[in-house]
Amino acid sequence: MHDPYSPPPPQPGTAREFDTFGRAWDILKPHLATWVVAYAFYLFIFFLSNRFDNLWAEVTHPNLAVDLFLTFCGYAVSSFVVTFVTCGLYRMGINHVKNGQPNLNDLFSVSDVIPAIFLSGLLLPIAIVFGLVFCIVPGIMIAGVTLFVDPLIVDKRMGFFEAVRASYAALSHDFLAASFFVVRLIIFTLAGALACLVGLLVTGPLGILATALLYQEFFGDGVTAGNGWQPDVEEPRA
Repeated sequence: MHDPYSPPPPQPGTAREFDTFGRAWDILKPHLATWVVAYAFYLFIFFLSNRFDNLWAEVTHPNLAVDLFLTFCGYAVSSFVVTFVTCGLYRMGINHVKNGQPNLNDLFSVSDVIPAIFLSGLLLPIAIVFGLVFCIVPGIMIAGVTLFVDPLIVDKRMGFFEAVRASYAALSHDFLAASFFVVRLIIFTLAGALACLVGLLVTGPLGILATALLYQEFFGDGVTAGNGWQPDVEEPRA
């Protein structure tokens, strides 16, 4: 039975192309300046978040339960802010792939899916870190099969758990390819960071667009929940 949350299967003779980085570079080059501005803003928010974490870590309480609660609140605020901007980048990337032009306004347009963004920022990092603790590989696999969670949230306006289910349904059969895609994203990020962090202004947008292109191969109908998209739920039998 076809999972109602999975994308339609590819047509005969076609296959999902996970090596989207070359195409992403071709898309990025003519609009590099716009993407540098967008990703510079993301890095600014990311570093502010780290600064907030360092300052918040100094806030302690003699009661262990209260101290743990304060730690959780700091993590929740920090992760939400970073994920909010990350989701803005994904919406910008997906719309760039669809329309051929990046729009900086997309970076600040994700307030319509704040509850899902909050849960994504709160729960996904915990799941991935938990997997990394067990010999790293499980964490990469979790990151692989949940690769489309944030894109589905901003493009289809799905709730968090609906997006997790849809991403897993789409990628579980290609989890090795999806995991290797995540590894390449990590390599590009590290390479950009080693170039005095300036390289991140190129490798970061490249990763966003590569993910957006891959996402379009699976869910590229251009239709969102806001303009009529609904999962094809099978009618119950009489």
